[in-house]
Amino acid sequence: MSGKSYAGALCSVTIGTVTMESIGTTGAVGGASISLPLFEVASFASAQNHGSAHLTLPSLSLHSGGNGAAITLPGLELVAIGSAVITATYEAYAINLLQPLDSSPSNQYDAKVPAATHYTNFPFTHVVRYKNSYYGANSTGLYLLEGTTDDGAPIPFDVKTCETDFGAPEHKTVESAYLAGRLGSAATVTLTAREETTVTQAFVTPRSTKPQNHRQGFARGLKARYFALGISGEKEFELDTVDLSVGTTKRRI
Repeated sequence: MSGKSYAGALCSVTIGTVTMESIGTTGAVGGASISLPLFEVASFASAQNHGSAHLTLPSLSLHSGGNGAAITLPGLELVAIGSAVITATYEAYAINLLQPLDSSPSNQYDAKVPAATHYTNFPFTHVVRYKNSYYGANSTGLYLLEGTTDDGAPIPFDVKTCETDFGAPEHKTVESAYLAGRLGSAATVTLTAREETTVTQAFVTPRSTKPQNHRQGFARGLKARYFALGISGEKEFELDTVDLSVGTTKRRI
């Protein structure tokens, strides 16, 4: 008499795309315990974009002992490093902190207050003075900040005063502007009322560019309480004082 007996077990565990199968022809039914570490994805970006990643898990190994088996995956880590190209814009501000001894000017535009000058296209990290000359320095070299052009290109200027009511609450008309200083051969004089209405005049120097008085007239149709004056152009420009000829009405509204 002869006989045969078979006993076995089948274990199949699927977690996501990870599958583990175990088949035996002898033995008793066993158990398996599988622990996956906590998955975490961290992403940092400075611009809107997208990307993809292909991850390959390491080979899995089964260590059994007795009637049970335990499989533990190693910790998974994804490191991504990105960069973005940013165009730097260099600006500079120069502030005049010198105050005049005379604190009672003849009009508001004669008052010497700390004024700020704004420079664009100014790619310098340091500015130094050596023997009464100023130099700008950056990673490409040392540059002398003098001359009437910017590496051969004209240097533009744009000056605008603050809004003023000339110390009177009534409506006014600005008849003309007297500019003292050195103006180039051509410029643009702008008169702004109530921060919205603008009258622009093309100014042409009738005489030489030596320091002197210059006059620009305006139409008398523009009436407001507050006015501001602007001057823009290219080439050499030095402004000493601004004096406006103002006519005052009796109206406040």
